[in-house]
Amino acid sequence: MNAAPIVPGGDVAELIANARLGDATAFDAIILDLLAKASPRIATTYRDAMIRNVAAWLKTAMPASKDSAIATVLAEAGRSLQSGRGISNRFPFHLLSSDERWRLRTDVQSILAFSPRWPKQRQMFSVLFPDRAI
Repeated sequence: MNAAPIVPGGDVAELIANARLGDATAFDAIILDLLAKASPRIATTYRDAMIRNVAAWLKTAMPASKDSAIATVLAEAGRSLQSGRGISNRFPFHLLSSDERWRLRTDVQSILAFSPRWPKQRQMFSVLFPDRAI
């Protein structure tokens, strides 16, 4: 099987070398290529880990918020971005500053780039807190 290049017309060796030197864009391109070729289970596991990273950051941005509020913000962020609404100063994003909303949008879009299936509210709670029953 002859796979398509990671970057059309790009040099894979150069991309790998750049990633090793700390180029985040090159590293992301390699990860996205690997996830596109990975099994759905691997991609979902990676998606869930990335969502938990965003949730950890959100908890610092919204320290007084309950876990269910963090799950709501993340579930709605993905749903809003997929529907083209974006993330504005409406509920549940109203507690975030404009810079924090920008970061949330960027983080969620980077996850949606390789995993278009975004968890809904109940699924999001299970992703964030797998050991807790709902």
